[in-house]
Amino acid sequence: MDQVDNDNSFRNRLGNNLNKVSSFIDEHLREVRSGTTLFVFAYTIFTLRKTRGFYRFVNVHNIPNEDFGNRIKLNGIITDVNTNTGVLKFYHRPIFLRIFNPEYHKIMTEEERIKIIDESLNVKMYGINAENALGPMWLSSVIKRQAVELTLYSKSDNDGSNIENNDKILKVVNKNKDSLGEKIEIENDETTKTIENVEKGIVYGKVRCRMDGSWFKKDIGEIALKKGLASNMVDVKANGLPIVSHDIRDREMITLEKKYLENERYAQKNNLGIWENFDDYKSTIADATYMMMMKNFFSAAYHFIRNRTSRAK
Repeated sequence: MDQVDNDNSFRNRLGNNLNKVSSFIDEHLREVRSGTTLFVFAYTIFTLRKTRGFYRFVNVHNIPNEDFGNRIKLNGIITDVNTNTGVLKFYHRPIFLRIFNPEYHKIMTEEERIKIIDESLNVKMYGINAENALGPMWLSSVIKRQAVELTLYSKSDNDGSNIENNDKILKVVNKNKDSLGEKIEIENDETTKTIENVEKGIVYGKVRCRMDGSWFKKDIGEIALKKGLASNMVDVKANGLPIVSHDIRDREMITLEKKYLENERYAQKNNLGIWENFDDYKSTIADATYMMMMKNFFSAAYHFIRNRTSRAK
């Protein structure tokens, strides 16, 4: 009997508490609905911020490694161009921002441009050497403050702790800087230091942009080579290996490198840009570049056949 009484007592208490909760909800139904809606909305926003359509990349180490392997395309704005090296500052704009303000680069003020430089990725066009007297200035005049598409190919080796240290430096950098090449003064507890071109890691990729009113996007590196404003190069890591591993099955990279070489030869043949005074060396340079590409091709083929043979065994 005592056990039955205890069970009935527990059920009565539970039923009374549930009745109180139900009565409270009925009396405050509007507040409960508003609170639930607000919670669901906040949770949705918090979740979406972590998705690709909402998340904005600021540093190289924020970009997943698989994005480089899959050669994901990012859209954004070129906020600045280093007038010495031709390295670009790319401000990533995910699709969420582009939906509500697709033409932001056209209405962006100079103050806003300077402000977002620190939130931009350092980008070097893959296979392009624009470090000359003509290339950087041309790039600045053509794609600065323009909307572009960046295809991710690879990244520099120094994308770990150095970037975190530089992020701390960037927080105390003088915000009134105008260009990438100037000296930036920062203060710490000991003394005032002077640094140049704060590095946040380099992204290697292909940059495409609409030019001269064209509806279709064009490869900026390809145009620079054809105009003689840049030269073709093989980007390598600190250990000497190529930034993008050569593979005979990678038709995209083989086609890209072939196209770049053809455009460079065109500029050399017609004495354009930096090749104006290189009549005696044009064929030598082109042949050397061609031989380097063939060497990489046969090296990739050798390793491919060797791996297949070892697997067969």
